[in-house]
Amino acid sequence: MAGLVCLCSCVIHRQEKQDTADLSAIREKDVLVAMTDRHPADYFIFNGEPMGFQFELLAGIGKHLGINVEIRIGKDDEQNMHALASGQCDMVITSFHSGIDSASTACIPLYTDRVVLLQRKPAQWKEMNGRQMEEQLVRHPEMLAGRMVYTSGCTSAGEEIVTESGQHIDFVNFRNIEPEILFKLVDNGELDYAACRYSVARLLAARYPNIDTDTPLGELSVGWAVRNSSDSLQHEIRTWLEQFKRTKRYAILYNTYYKSKTIQNRINSRLYAVRTGIVSDYDELFRKYSAGINWDWRLLASLVCQESRFNPEARSRVGAFGLMQIMPSTMEELGIDSTSPPEKQIAAGVKYIKYLNDILSKSIPDKNERIKFVLASYNIGPGHIFDARRLAEKYGKDASVWDSNVDSCLLSKTDPHVYTDPEVRHGRCVGKETNAFVAQVMQRYEHYKNILPE
Repeated sequence: MAGLVCLCSCVIHRQEKQDTADLSAIREKDVLVAMTDRHPADYFIFNGEPMGFQFELLAGIGKHLGINVEIRIGKDDEQNMHALASGQCDMVITSFHSGIDSASTACIPLYTDRVVLLQRKPAQWKEMNGRQMEEQLVRHPEMLAGRMVYTSGCTSAGEEIVTESGQHIDFVNFRNIEPEILFKLVDNGELDYAACRYSVARLLAARYPNIDTDTPLGELSVGWAVRNSSDSLQHEIRTWLEQFKRTKRYAILYNTYYKSKTIQNRINSRLYAVRTGIVSDYDELFRKYSAGINWDWRLLASLVCQESRFNPEARSRVGAFGLMQIMPSTMEELGIDSTSPPEKQIAAGVKYIKYLNDILSKSIPDKNERIKFVLASYNIGPGHIFDARRLAEKYGKDASVWDSNVDSCLLSKTDPHVYTDPEVRHGRCVGKETNAFVAQVMQRYEHYKNILPE
């Protein structure tokens, strides 16, 4: 096995002109764009919430840098590395070996993984002893000579491994498919052999007892790739990772997402959205009623997740009720009460959203911008939002733009000099929770768009 060249690599194509963005430019735009692949435990939606090992790490580096992190899913390593080289993203979660082009890109390692072979067990494997099983399975790479082995983004197109005897084994890369598809294709006999990372195989193997995953094909490192020209970003990432990897928190995250029974249970759940496309028990109702307000159903789902975590019996400390957390004073106007079923709760909430959208539509023509104002109004009431807009106009801000304009004016309504201003007609309010509410709904919506089908 010593002569086996590792299966996965980063392929970097140089460009004479690169739109490189170092940390100062990233801070200016207030977002670090990270590309990732489709590892089942790295980034996923479960029970409505985004989570995963890489998701948690990216949130950590974002907090350390004091900037937002935007996650995008690419087809495979090769496409993601193209995006990095061309300046379309700032970081790539990738697998790599020592042959990486260090002149243009640096890879910062997180952990070491293996590549394993997926192959069907013999038809009567349950009745065989261990020796009989081994005689019918591929246990050495040389046995794959002349065979095609398929991957799903773990290798670059046309990549091969070279065995100790000098034989070449070709790999065919299926782009833009989930690793589990490879398990299915091998399981049903459409493919004879496939390869994937061990950390993926051990999570999916329980669902496919007829698939053997015990043959190793090589080792690879998993980490974060950044452009070498991004000196400041690279330094900050390395420094933070070196410290964080020594903490108990890092060990807990690694074990939680790669080794525990909890992650296996989540992957097997109907609410594991990467596999099922389901975010809640009410997805069809979200699709049905979102059409009436011209919203993406995933945005409505994100709002409901924020309000109630999809619990139709939820009650807040101030008396708001149900999936949409409607206040008692508003329930009667919307035609519901505390006994109303989930569909009526959603219909009532959407009716209120339509009302808010209608009163804002003339003064905020941009739909995407208006959504933020609707969300803020839904959370704290339209009166406080109109107060904040009047303050924005008074102090030279854009009253039709939420971020860094009206949101900051809403925050100022805790100041007596502000909430006693003649422009303020609805008194004092604490806008911090509302600003967080808008940001969290919108951020979750972006994660839903990454993972959930329209």
